Amino acid sequence: MDPRPSLGQLCRLLLKHAAFTVGGGTVTTVALERDLVETDKWLTRDRFRTIYGLARLTPGTNILALTTGLGWHFFRLPGAFLGLASAAIPGSILAALLAAGYQQLYQNEIAQRFMAGAAAAVCGFIAASNLKLIQPYLASGQRMITAAIFFGVLAVSLLGASPFPVFVGLGVLGYLLSDGAGK
Repeated sequence: MDPRPSLGQLCRLLLKHAAFTVGGGTVTTVALERDLVETDKWLTRDRFRTIYGLARLTPGTNILALTTGLGWHFFRLPGAFLGLASAAIPGSILAALLAAGYQQLYQNEIAQRFMAGAAAAVCGFIAASNLKLIQPYLASGQRMITAAIFFGVLAVSLLGASPFPVFVGLGVLGYLLSDGAGK
């Protein structure tokens, strides 16, 4: 059995990553996975990826669903509320403060150059994070299947299709092709 964090430890971890990691949900997901799975060993990679996959199926902001799911996993309803609050409240306050200063920054040429550089850095973080998420599948000898799924989903998304039927279809296909089918 994996060790379990205290409620305070989980809150600190979620505040550290979900509320203050820049670069979007993918970067936050990789940072949370690193700490929960590799550093603290509170979750297995498969359990984390299951919670992450379910969070991706929910409407709205997936990082809020992920932190809520992580909280639920460890502490049920109190953990779910803690996970949601840890991710939503600090980020919402910061977003409100940034929105208040947006107009002044938008009209400043130096700030515009800074934002262009920051946007490029965020894109780099997202690309690196996506690579980190896919690496275990590439290293496990599933390169062809992983590449086929990746490029198939990329093509479907570029065509503007809804991701939900794609997730469900690939989940069913993954089950049918796995060793667990029929057991």
